[in-house]
Amino acid sequence: MLATWQAIPRHQLDTQRWDTCIATSKHTNIFMYSWALDILCEQQWQAFVYGDYIGIAALPVRKKWHLIRYAYQVPFLPYCSVISTEATIQWQDFYRKVKSKFSFLDITCDWQHTKRLTANEQLRTNYYLPQGVAYELIANNYSTACKKNLRKAQQRGVLTPQKSNDTVTIDLLLQVYDNAYGGLQKHHHQRNYNTAKSFMHKALAAGWLQLYTTYDSDNQLLHVAAMITYEHKHWYYMAAPTTVGREKRVTYAFIDFAIAQACAANASFDFVGSDIANVATFYRSFSPETQYLSLLKAWLL
Repeated sequence: MLATWQAIPRHQLDTQRWDTCIATSKHTNIFMYSWALDILCEQQWQAFVYGDYIGIAALPVRKKWHLIRYAYQVPFLPYCSVISTEATIQWQDFYRKVKSKFSFLDITCDWQHTKRLTANEQLRTNYYLPQGVAYELIANNYSTACKKNLRKAQQRGVLTPQKSNDTVTIDLLLQVYDNAYGGLQKHHHQRNYNTAKSFMHKALAAGWLQLYTTYDSDNQLLHVAAMITYEHKHWYYMAAPTTVGREKRVTYAFIDFAIAQACAANASFDFVGSDIANVATFYRSFSPETQYLSLLKAWLL
């Protein structure tokens, strides 16, 4: 019998079987674990289950005017995925279920065949380095400008990033991140920082989050970063330089370090973005490959 999709309320979900599906799938996304969705979406998400938990999908939920139920892009949740332990997914059936539960979408996802859901699709650029490539080969392909900035970082006294297991580093990261980028964020509020903090605490306790601080030879703080390391994937989850760190090109040095760490672990490296022109140019200087995600922003009729 052909498996079908079911929309299941969060409170009726078998979270153990949900999380097992993610843990045993080749295509994984740590942000789809039930505990991650509970934290980042503040318990407000719609579950979709394929067959007997052989596939899962989730969308964050909001309501407008108490009538319109819509899916939205949650800050610090990069993208939503459909995850399955089987190769075949009934996409048409899945999209019928999505339409039955939502009137409007404003999300980023890595779904397939999205034209069957809506014609209003934009492609978002994501950069990554694949698993199984030697660091020396990757570093040799850095752009000339990237190599120049790495030399500047070394000349300006940037030291090797130091790993931290102290949860105080999460508070430091959020402070430095807000100082660096808070003014550029249109939709991030203190509650979003709070959920990101809770997510990072949980991931750190599970051993899936690595915290790093970078200083210079004068012991000045230059950079703070949180890397997610799960299975054979590393995500550049959240990071920010201080004002002094930016002048010393510390972000070049940290990403080079993080790429070397991913290569040593035989893991891919996900830059997590970006469509911001100057950030995209910066990421491209490390000669990554390109993955296109779907930005779905449309009424579902």
